[in-house]
Order: sequence, then C-alpha cells, then structure tokens
Amino acid sequence: MGYAGKEWICRNVTPNMSPLGETVADFLGDVFGGIYHLDTRALRKVEWDNKHHILFILGWHSLATVDFGELTRIVVLAHDRALRVEISPHTFRHMKLLFHQRETGNEPSTQCPTLEDHIQRIRNNYKGE
Repeated sequence: MGYAGKEWICRNVTPNMSPLGETVADFLGDVFGGIYHLDTRALRKVEWDNKHHILFILGWHSLATVDFGELTRIVVLAHDRALRVEISPHTFRHMKLLFHQRETGNEPSTQCPTLEDHIQRIRNNYKGE
C-alpha cells in the first residue's frame, strides 16, 4: 500500500536523505500508518543523510504481534527490505530503533535472510532438525 515516508520527511524535516534514510523513512511510514503519526521532534533529530545507520528514538508506543500489529509489521517489512532493525531501551518511556541496510542472503553477520528462510530456520531449530 505504501504510507507517507520519505516524501513527508523531505517536505517537513530535511531534503537531504541517504538511500538508507529514504528506506527507513518509508519503512517507518508503512509500520506506523504514515510517518506523520510519529513525534515530529524525534523525526527532526534523526540523521537522515547517514549512509551507514539510522537511529530513531521511538517515544512511548506499544509494540504487539496482533491487535495493531506493529511488531509483526516491523519483522515482516524489515525482511522484505533487507533491513537489520535493532530495538533496545533508551529511557523509561523511549526505545531506540537502529537500522542497517543488508544484502539479501543467509550469512548472519552481513546479510538478511528472506522471511521465509528465517521462519524455516527457526522452525527447524525447535523441531530438533
């Protein structure tokens, strides 16, 4: 479907974005139903022109696998875009979302497997295969 992402950032925050910044802006827009649903002050603190990584501080927001489903969307859309997404605590009410671009593949330290490959690997681990 595609929700507002990089175009909104270019109009409202900064016109200078790296390819990774554009990918992350579109990703966040798709995960949260439009990037404009996120805190504009936090979006202005992002270094959108960084080519190596993008760090976004997410204010209080519940992430779940069902109901609103943002957590599931993060996983599915990250694999679709070969993005490594690291979620870690920042403060009591904030989380860090750190993004790195990867190539599609199965080398764990440098690549991102397709979601289907990753699911199969996880299932195999728990079936004892």
